[in-house]
Amino acid sequence: MSESDNHLISLDNNSPKGMFRAVIRAFSPVSALVMAEYTRWVLWTPVFIGLGIGLYFSLSQEPPLSMGIIGMVTVAVSAFLFRRITGVFQLFFILFSVLLGLVAAQIRTKDVDAVVLMREIGPTSVVGRVIQVEPKTTGARLLLENVSIGGLEPFATPERVRVTARFDNADAVSPGDWISIRAVLRPPASPVSPDAFDFQRHAFFLQIGATGYAYGPPEIRQHWQDTAAPGDLSAWIARIRLSTGDRIRNSLPGEAGALAAALITGERLAIPKQTVTAMRNAGLAHLLAISGLHIGLVAGLVFFVIRAALALFPAIALHYPIKMWAALAALGAAFCYTLLAGTTIPTLRSFIMMALVLGAVMIGRRAISMRSVALAASIVLLFRPESLLGPSFQLSFAAVTALVAGYEWLTSRAPAFWKKGNWFRRFLVYFGSVALSTLIAGTATAPFAAYHFHQLASYGMIANLVAVPLTALCIMPSALVAIFLMPFGFESLPLDAMGVGIEGLLATARAVATLPGNLQTFSAVPVSALITIVLGGLWLCLWQRGWRIVGVVGIAAGLLSASVAETPLILASENAEIFAIQTADELFIVGPGVRGNRYTQGAWLERAGFGRSAQIPKQTGESDGAIRCDHMGCVVSTDGAQKIAVIWDEGALLEDCWTMDIIISAVPVRRRCDMPFQVIDRFDLWRNGAYAIYVNGKDVRVEHTRSTRGDRPWTRAAKRTPSETRIPES
Repeated sequence: MSESDNHLISLDNNSPKGMFRAVIRAFSPVSALVMAEYTRWVLWTPVFIGLGIGLYFSLSQEPPLSMGIIGMVTVAVSAFLFRRITGVFQLFFILFSVLLGLVAAQIRTKDVDAVVLMREIGPTSVVGRVIQVEPKTTGARLLLENVSIGGLEPFATPERVRVTARFDNADAVSPGDWISIRAVLRPPASPVSPDAFDFQRHAFFLQIGATGYAYGPPEIRQHWQDTAAPGDLSAWIARIRLSTGDRIRNSLPGEAGALAAALITGERLAIPKQTVTAMRNAGLAHLLAISGLHIGLVAGLVFFVIRAALALFPAIALHYPIKMWAALAALGAAFCYTLLAGTTIPTLRSFIMMALVLGAVMIGRRAISMRSVALAASIVLLFRPESLLGPSFQLSFAAVTALVAGYEWLTSRAPAFWKKGNWFRRFLVYFGSVALSTLIAGTATAPFAAYHFHQLASYGMIANLVAVPLTALCIMPSALVAIFLMPFGFESLPLDAMGVGIEGLLATARAVATLPGNLQTFSAVPVSALITIVLGGLWLCLWQRGWRIVGVVGIAAGLLSASVAETPLILASENAEIFAIQTADELFIVGPGVRGNRYTQGAWLERAGFGRSAQIPKQTGESDGAIRCDHMGCVVSTDGAQKIAVIWDEGALLEDCWTMDIIISAVPVRRRCDMPFQVIDRFDLWRNGAYAIYVNGKDVRVEHTRSTRGDRPWTRAAKRTPSETRIPES
């Protein structure tokens, strides 16, 4: 080949067309692997939508909606133009799905945007219409809309307010009633530490602009019967849920009745705290959330009963599609149960999945597949993008994705094992399936449980081997019969049977929860580690060929990243009342408000992996010489020779300003401090929220909630200007 020919090839490769062909050639091996499983790559659609949603929530500023829409249109046109080039079309499809998730999150944010209370007020009068009543062990939690608040102008009044009230006659208040109550209201709480649970964002998407507590019982101004609108379906359903729960608790008193009401109506606040803790510590918390098990049992029982009853009449069974009729009846029952149980994310996911399953039964297609899981996930993400960040969505879809993938793999290799046999083999298959399902679902949800709840139950499989059959064979069938008989007033007998099953469930939970070494606690898992584990798990579950094993590498990398994650040395609360100092094996909580702030203390302890107990050093106490405390504050000495002062008395500033490297003060620092390279005082905490200080040798990193959350619509109540927070200097 001549030198001129080489020159022409070089020019061709350097031209835009040549570079485009080179990119296609480079991508072609990956494209070939994907096309080998072309029936599976559509399963990644909700993953890419979720990536777009995650990208939206990770931004520090609100992006313009027009940019996302223009991007979607541009990518859609480009995908159409290059539809015959497989690899390029796949890239455009991925990009379109990501932009779709981002735009869906933006639209949802604009749709729910509402007024948020900017400061604590009260006690003041609050008048509003009740839209939800959640009974508690004492009183109830009320959600009000169309609110008017004493001392606030209409333009500064939130659309919805949630108030906790203690009163005896909780049954007297019903959804739809107009009430007046005297309460203290405050903005939804900011995170207790950077990267902790953001209740403010959670409340924003529920359109709750203020929360608080009431002084005394509510006064009913108008009963719902006097103001009910014919089309007010939501209030009508809420009243049915409330009255159903009341009738269950009246017929079945105690914690068994509270748990029975939760399994039927989804209202869990009336369950005693120790019962919820026992269920969680035994690995049975999933039974408290209305999910696939409950919806599936209701639909399955109705389908079986209707089909069996119609099969008794040959004239009907031989000439009409009784299977389709039974599926339609089961779908209707599942829909009614979903409304009765509340449209939470697990319930919605379960109903969508059940609708797809029953639809497949009606047309003679395969009932459960990974495609139905992907479709259900896509629907939930597009209509409720914020659910991606919550434990309900993550736990629910992690469990069902892993279960479907696991049984796909097993049935393809041992199909004969799952066929019908004698009663003993069916018994073994059933309990073997329960054990295997518990193992698969428990493994899939473990990273999310560690991330959100910082604990795992070691003996959850033992508890589920008893609890799941008990729920499937006794509790839920009795609940279904009770629901059908309740309009006629004959629910007592099935509820009694349900109570017997629940007592067995609670006994199992308490026995397993108290086993030595059952509860394993974890410190906070970084979100980057969780994302790495999730992507590795999805790679393992969604593909079917040998290259799926690469997902194990991602899971291992995420676990390794979580195990070496940094933990903050010091935490400071937003209200400057408490501080946490963490050592290798202890968490010390100090400050002027150490006897209060129980919620913040509990959240800090759980995120540190110490459970719900911590030591508080005495005023002159020491911990390995690293922490010294007196009545004015504490001094922390680090391995890198830094000295950090935590101060809650202004008298300590005189000395610490000249000897400390970092000062964190619960009081305003009015004097000039030349020695410290970082001073965080009460004004900084008010403006920026909770602080976390990380120390690694001589390196010091400071984070606060304002820096990690950015300037977003749900952070409005957290924004403070110096004129609002600083007090005049004397």
